[in-house]
Amino acid sequence: MLSTPVTPQLILRGLEQFLERVEQLGVRVNPSSRLRQCIRVLRSVERGESVDRLERVYAHLDSRQFLEIGVQLLDAPSRPLRQKLQILMSDPVVPAAPGVDSKGRDTQFELYLASQFAAGGLHVRFEEPDLIIESGPTSVGIAAKRLKSLARLRERLVDAGDQLKTHRSAITHGLIALDVTHAANPQGLIAISTACEVTEPAAADLTRDAARNASNEMLGWAVPKHERHLLCGCLVMAAGTHYLPNGGVVYSASMQSRHRRTFRAVTNRLADAAETGFSNSTKNLVAWVDRSGRST
Repeated sequence: MLSTPVTPQLILRGLEQFLERVEQLGVRVNPSSRLRQCIRVLRSVERGESVDRLERVYAHLDSRQFLEIGVQLLDAPSRPLRQKLQILMSDPVVPAAPGVDSKGRDTQFELYLASQFAAGGLHVRFEEPDLIIESGPTSVGIAAKRLKSLARLRERLVDAGDQLKTHRSAITHGLIALDVTHAANPQGLIAISTACEVTEPAAADLTRDAARNASNEMLGWAVPKHERHLLCGCLVMAAGTHYLPNGGVVYSASMQSRHRRTFRAVTNRLADAAETGFSNSTKNLVAWVDRSGRST
């Protein structure tokens, strides 16, 4: 999945409007918050000032996900959403080392998943295990985990599986969602190319091995037949920021699904919804920025 290029100015304008909208919802955004720090970095980029490479990369990467959250979720605020938006403000611009608590980015993954499912036409509730996706009579519980080290894949899968089982009474099916962006690309490497199409494999490559390993690990578990609906499969996602010589910024993401054969329809429905949401992300972003700008 690959978005069309957008200008750094559009991202900055959208981010400033996102700040205004979340503050209107009662979210406290301190000067040291990640959102304000991202705005600081992108303003420096716009002025042509020298900025730290990793700060630039992660400010653009997080900003696109912030904006997807704004586009899809802020028009229907709820108390759980406000609480998650408050947590979202934490963490430094550059991700902390493995082992350091990162509740802001953990929550960001949950909100970003919710935004993509919502964009694909699914109803999302912010309830344990992390999200519940409703589609007809099906209530799919999502246990969302950010993987900071590929060496901890099994541990995180087990944690997510236990989380789904704990909330079995609230769901009909369960899925594990993994964000492997930082684990697979800890140096924040970027691609610079002359055509945005050739940047797509960068994000896809980040998920390929992780998805295969997650599939082999999780689908090989000896799960009692009466619990298999709680471990239907997993969605593995990674994202990347790419810069074009003309100054354009490309946000790319890849989501791969792995499922038990019996539950293919459930897993594919969510993966298809997320891909639909992503494919329209740039168009929706431009419309949201224009609409928000006119209302201020």
